[in-house]
Amino acid sequence: MKKIITLLLVLGAFAAKAQSSFEYNYDAAGNRIKRKVIVLDETREGGSETVVDKDDRYTFNLFPNPTEGMLTIEAEEIFMEIENKKAVVYDLNGNVVHEISISTSTIPVDLSNNIAGTYVVKIQATGYSKEWKIVKL
Repeated sequence: MKKIITLLLVLGAFAAKAQSSFEYNYDAAGNRIKRKVIVLDETREGGSETVVDKDDRYTFNLFPNPTEGMLTIEAEEIFMEIENKKAVVYDLNGNVVHEISISTSTIPVDLSNNIAGTYVVKIQATGYSKEWKIVKL
């Protein structure tokens, strides 16, 4: 009996570590047309989560989330071929907090001078837009 309980606890720990969330897109008639899996991975910066976001076109890694100040966004190299790339950080009132022109596939975002709270990070480029929620501690 003790071995079974130990096994269940170990399996539960693995399941908690491999959490992911889902986002769905629907057409005008209410039919689901796209499912996106957002995998949360605890592999960087002392156990904080890395958001690995793979959509139909590009893959991005955002870490650490939550952050104490410095957030890093990694974009795959093919994303760098698009023109007019920038990262914009908004507070929850819609105010622009930071706007960063993107010239490399690793984008540092300094939130150290911002108050603790939730922010929206939006990547924009010609014909492309993507956003995520980030928590600043």
